[in-house]
Amino acid sequence: MIRQGSDGYIVSYGDALYRSLDAVERLAEEGIFVGLINKCHLNVVDNAVMQTVGRSPFVLVVESQNTKTGLGIRFGTWLLERGLSPRLARCGTHKDGCGGQWEQAYHQGYDSESVMKEVRKLVKVTAMNKVVDMGEVHPCSDSTDENESTDENVSSENSFGANAC
Repeated sequence: MIRQGSDGYIVSYGDALYRSLDAVERLAEEGIFVGLINKCHLNVVDNAVMQTVGRSPFVLVVESQNTKTGLGIRFGTWLLERGLSPRLARCGTHKDGCGGQWEQAYHQGYDSESVMKEVRKLVKVTAMNKVVDMGEVHPCSDSTDENESTDENVSSENSFGANAC
């Protein structure tokens, strides 16, 4: 464990680790306290770390591997196998392009700025869920950012007739 966190955790390794550390330190300056785990052995589970991370509000796996087949998918499975269910997100390669160069991190979205953006989203969603759990706000009443889609094209009922946010 490189940093303890109270708002959530980033799990990273390899060349994505120093980018994640930069994001963690810069987020702390904004008052967002995210922990950082160096997952140096990708095929070994540390149960104590899994318990710590799994009881946090969110986990963001940042890697230079494919988000569909890399550590993020495996890490999510490990959490579920232990009955842990924090909000899980992944940053890593997901676009076509040549790899192995520093520019790849920016193209694929696992550079420091992209990691910070994803953490901010996770913090916002986690905070919104806490308010909803307290019964103060319905999840559909949150205003959307100008870059997010609106609900104009989404039906307000699902196939079961229940409210679908």
